[in-house]
Amino acid sequence: MFIQSDRRDDLDKLANKLTRATRASAVLFGEVFAASPRLMTLRTIGKTGRLDRLVACEAWTEAVMELIALEAPAWTVRRLCRDDRDWLCTLTRFLDVPDWLDESVEGRHPVLALAALGAVLDLRARTAITSRGVAHELAGVTADCADYR
Repeated sequence: MFIQSDRRDDLDKLANKLTRATRASAVLFGEVFAASPRLMTLRTIGKTGRLDRLVACEAWTEAVMELIALEAPAWTVRRLCRDDRDWLCTLTRFLDVPDWLDESVEGRHPVLALAALGAVLDLRARTAITSRGVAHELAGVTADCADYR
């Protein structure tokens, strides 16, 4: 339980840092990468080479799209648009579902790459909350599937 709250605090701090950032940087991307257990696992088995090259070239938008593909392969970009002075990046799991029925995540920032990075952080935060909630919700519950044949 404490691990989940620590992770949530770390994600909140990282989201605040992202909000205050005025430009993308290797340091900021590195902090986002370091906060992802999945990405660290992929790095140990050698699956992050393209991502690392994109960051080294400072191709920030391409790097965050590669991050989405690696960290959340079931998710895709639904919307990427400029609204007034901010970019809006919305990620979804179901493109065929109307957006008002979908549980999407989004990020908003004046810098395109940081808006998409914000959506990734929103996804991580929502996943942390959902996984904790489901574990408590399902504890001790059994299902009788006989009625569903």
